[in-house]
Amino acid sequence: SRRTGSFRVGDRVRVRASVSEPEYGWGRGISHESRGVITSIDGADCSVRWDNGNDGWNGKLSEMVHALSVGDRVRVRRSVTTPKHGWGSIDHDCVGRLVSIDGHECIVDWEDFSGWQGDLCEMEIVPEGQPQQQPQQQQQRQQQGGADKEGSGENSRKFEPQFSFSSSEKRDSRLNPGDCACVRLVVKNPKYGWQGASHKSIGFIVKIKDDECWIRWVGCGAEADLWRGELQEIRKIVPAWQKKH
Repeated sequence: SRRTGSFRVGDRVRVRASVSEPEYGWGRGISHESRGVITSIDGADCSVRWDNGNDGWNGKLSEMVHALSVGDRVRVRRSVTTPKHGWGSIDHDCVGRLVSIDGHECIVDWEDFSGWQGDLCEMEIVPEGQPQQQPQQQQQRQQQGGADKEGSGENSRKFEPQFSFSSSEKRDSRLNPGDCACVRLVVKNPKYGWQGASHKSIGFIVKIKDDECWIRWVGCGAEADLWRGELQEIRKIVPAWQKKH
């Protein structure tokens, strides 16, 4: 497919937040929140088919940014030789679900490997219904009698993000009881500990008091203790099952 820089036809995109007015205008129903797919590339220009049905929108590639959301089906781009945090037990043929995004960092759950850490620019959307090929590494392990060659990097070890908390991070002012949330990737050790949770845990805020909150994680029974943490340690997310189609 046609590729220019980091973009190619078929990429899912949105307009950069820093762009106040696209060079060719916003067009009908388009905003910074809109998501669409690049249908053609001509030099520095591109055409986008937006999810709201607005087709044939023209803009500058410099105005666009890749758009990935929690719940998207993804894989590592073919152009990526070695992912930032290593391959772990996956390869280019593996397809997984994006379960968390924090800045440029993301976490993907693959069929046989949960908690894989990567950079958003390394990932690409895989259309729903597109079959997954058997990973080459899996084929090699079968041929080698189960020998596991996962390479190096964070993903070749037990998932344990190596981030430290930045005091510059501020609490999400939009947080309210009932919101779906998760622990920020930059939080290495929550104030009150993990309490059985992890960066992959998704739950609902039950209570907020001052700068603290209590969360019930999805998959935990009603009798389970609520997770306690600081509001600045968590962020609001929209899980796949709550998205509007």
